[in-house]
Amino acid sequence: MINVELEGMDELHRRLSAIDSPQTRNKIIKKIGAEVRKNSKKRAITQTNLTGTTFAKHARGRKRKMLTRLAQRMVIKDVSDDGVTVGWGNSFEGGIADQHHFGTTRTFTRRSFGENSMENVNKNDQCTRRQAKALIEAGFKRRRAGRPGVTPTIRWLVENMTVGQAGVILRALRGGPKESWMITLPARQFLGVSETERAEITTLALGIIQAALERQS
Repeated sequence: MINVELEGMDELHRRLSAIDSPQTRNKIIKKIGAEVRKNSKKRAITQTNLTGTTFAKHARGRKRKMLTRLAQRMVIKDVSDDGVTVGWGNSFEGGIADQHHFGTTRTFTRRSFGENSMENVNKNDQCTRRQAKALIEAGFKRRRAGRPGVTPTIRWLVENMTVGQAGVILRALRGGPKESWMITLPARQFLGVSETERAEITTLALGIIQAALERQS
């Protein structure tokens, strides 16, 4: 979640406190949260960090934009005289956003990819989507008569390969039965406000507050 606190912004907080109506104060604070959310969504669309630098590229070279759907689901969670909280409706999505924003390193095992848990799985069943993705990531190529191999689609792998076949090929591509491996997720800092945005939001808020005070008087 993103916390935009009004404490510390002395003049803004002083003027806001002078507004008699709690509903008006909440509307103004909610407007601040909406600006934070808008800027965060914009960074996801432009694929830029708070510093203006471009997001780290996708590990597998994909050109598809990252975090856009997650950013679209941001909501204003809580509004009070002390501040506004912007985040997600559930902790799972909030956790994903946190990992992307700050970066993380995760350990994956063969069991987590279904390579070593065949107790309840028939090896003749269709290859799972998780195995298919792992095969593509490992560099598997579909052979074609007289032509270079081509990277298959997930759909093709699921329809044309069994669980057992996928497991054997994965182990071969990875040089044996590797027990675990590390995957690093680089930081892509799309949340919060930059220094420029902070100044812009403060100016906007002061203008709205001044207008409310004039109407009040």
